Amino acid sequence: MIEENELQKIKEEYPEFFNKVSPELLRFIFSEKTLSQIADICARNGLNGEKIEEVAYRVTFVLLDKLPKESLAIALEGGVGLSRETAEKISAEINGLIFSQIHGSQPVAAPKVELKPEEKPQTPARPDTYRETIE
Repeated sequence: MIEENELQKIKEEYPEFFNKVSPELLRFIFSEKTLSQIADICARNGLNGEKIEEVAYRVTFVLLDKLPKESLAIALEGGVGLSRETAEKISAEINGLIFSQIHGSQPVAAPKVELKPEEKPQTPARPDTYRETIE
């Protein structure tokens, strides 16, 4: 788990970030349980040391809504250098054990964007040229 003095130093360096992220999410991200789950998943898949840290880094990006969870496997494959099979397996396990705990809530308060419905261009009226004979 991250030391309290390290966390305080990070908070001082990035106050705007910590104002946006809920304290509950921060506790979840930095909890011993979450870090242990990531390490266990990595160990079961043959990763150790620096690779575990790289996986945890990318998982944190997903938790902070900076990376879609659907893209985690791609990020693990390209960024960590894992095989596609291993990256997908780790991603599926992390999704089941860790991401499922945040219950689909948005971790960071994202600004609401109001989308306007697309306006269809009006087509000019044409005279009806098709005429059927009436008997």
